[in-house]
Amino acid sequence: MQEESIHRFDIYEELIEIPLDPIHCESIVQRSALHNWTIKPHQHQELLHIFYFAAGSGQVQLDMVSHQLVMPCVMIVPAQTVHSFTFGTDIDGHVVTLHGRTLDESLGATVEVIDALSKPRIISAAKSAAHKLIGDLFDQLVGEFSGISPVRQVALRAYFSLILVWITRELATEIGRRPTNSLRQDRRAAEFTALVEKHFREGATLEFYAARLSITPTQLNNISRAALGRTAKKVVHDRIYLEARRNLVYTMLTVKEIAGLVGFADPAYFARFFSRHAGMAPSEFRRLSLLGGTP
Repeated sequence: MQEESIHRFDIYEELIEIPLDPIHCESIVQRSALHNWTIKPHQHQELLHIFYFAAGSGQVQLDMVSHQLVMPCVMIVPAQTVHSFTFGTDIDGHVVTLHGRTLDESLGATVEVIDALSKPRIISAAKSAAHKLIGDLFDQLVGEFSGISPVRQVALRAYFSLILVWITRELATEIGRRPTNSLRQDRRAAEFTALVEKHFREGATLEFYAARLSITPTQLNNISRAALGRTAKKVVHDRIYLEARRNLVYTMLTVKEIAGLVGFADPAYFARFFSRHAGMAPSEFRRLSLLGGTP
């Protein structure tokens, strides 16, 4: 059933290897004009997108949530996020793509940066100073990517690192008001959610996650409640539920196949799990989504 899974592209409708550069840059016009300004729902297994929208109009969908873009802004699309776009012909901006492994190994991102890039986000750049700074950084980055100047790769990493600094600082206003112990909890929570992303399909228990973090299940639950506003069990269940919805909406996999994909050996148990979250059976959720409803 591989052909029926969610469409996964390295770069939209192109299988491109990027062996030399740590990142890939292109204009939004360059990509979207090829597809009549509409990019259909798809996801990337290991690639992260960072968009900079300078001006124009557009609507995006991130994991079944629709957003009307308010320019200027920066948008984060992590790996595995199902996303689609409808742009006006006046759209102006850039998109930067990199492999998640590059972020860790080549760019040396900190825990705070990785956490900032861990979920879909749209960050306003409406303040004049913020707009000028992030716009200039993207322009410099794209200029280096398109050129052949000496130490080009060093410059690419430098400008991209400054973009990561801008993103992290823009998101840090609320966090900066929190006490130090909360910041430590945030870091542990980020480690927990990264583990969930790797193992949620395996039916991993809370004891497994706690052991990997060298803490007790009770400590894990307390950290999760404080930093994420949810119990640790709910964090795991929410991730399973999100993946189930993605596959019900964007694939033709059967309910039984989706159950196996998210770690349920018993499809009936999966159906009960899904119904508790959605208030309806998986088949009904799919039917409503196909009818254009909002399950």
